[in-house]
Amino acid sequence: MKKLLFALYTLTLLMGLTATSSAQNDTDPQASIVVEPSSLELEVDESVQLSDTIQDANGNTLADTVNFYSRARKSVSVSSNEIVKAIKPGSFQLVAFGMGPSGERLTTPVTVDVAYPPITEIAFVDMPSRTYTNTTTDITYSVTDAKGLERPNADISLQSSNPDVASVDNFGRLQTHQAGSTTITASADNAKTIWQLKVTGNPVTSVSLNRNTREVRTGDVVHFSAMAKNKSGQTVSDAPIAYSFYSKTDDNLGEGTSGQVKPDGRFVANKPGLYTVTARSGSATAEQTIRVNKRNVKQDLKVVGHG
Repeated sequence: MKKLLFALYTLTLLMGLTATSSAQNDTDPQASIVVEPSSLELEVDESVQLSDTIQDANGNTLADTVNFYSRARKSVSVSSNEIVKAIKPGSFQLVAFGMGPSGERLTTPVTVDVAYPPITEIAFVDMPSRTYTNTTTDITYSVTDAKGLERPNADISLQSSNPDVASVDNFGRLQTHQAGSTTITASADNAKTIWQLKVTGNPVTSVSLNRNTREVRTGDVVHFSAMAKNKSGQTVSDAPIAYSFYSKTDDNLGEGTSGQVKPDGRFVANKPGLYTVTARSGSATAEQTIRVNKRNVKQDLKVVGHG
């Protein structure tokens, strides 16, 4: 029994020493990969040649091979002869790898920052020439840079020439205040475009709201249809309508998203409970409350293979 305990103690001690030695090798390697340049700043379509060596702890060059791979090959590539080419803008990473003199694996990251080309074109998309007071409209536009790439997340400045008539909030939405005319200017780099807008008094006095189904389960898409009307009961077809909702779910723990409503009135609930969908145009609103039931999908699983 004493021999068994001694053997276990010795094995534990050896394992501890091995782990310590391994940790020291990880934190204080005897060799390293040196890449020149150690980081890159490129333009789209620009290429650059890398040079590299494996050096020991004293800085002596070792006769060994260094290879590279890209973590984002569709955005920045590296060839077998170590030529790096920028394909898309953004921040990416290459990894140099090789073997040390003791057979240890060596790696070194190389950061590649690819600059965004200057923006050359901005175009407003499907924006009306007239709208009504006391409404909110999402401003949509397309952006193209000098390489012909679309820039959906470009930093665009939006300004109104007459903020008393209509202004642009911090979220890129147009908010109208009073009747009149204004010009909305979108600009970035050397690109600029304008949208001329006339704001008239809001004729909407009421909103009707309907849905396409009565039985609703979680995951079902419900189509809500709102219609703005004037005081004579006539439809105001070009009045912007905004949808929103609030919920009282059966699960009141609060985690996860309870549902989502799109600008065109499509609504889906992720949890069972009561949901009130609201349609608003100017100061006129309408709402409907629906009960969403649990889907309760159950089906036997059949194993068809192993991977």
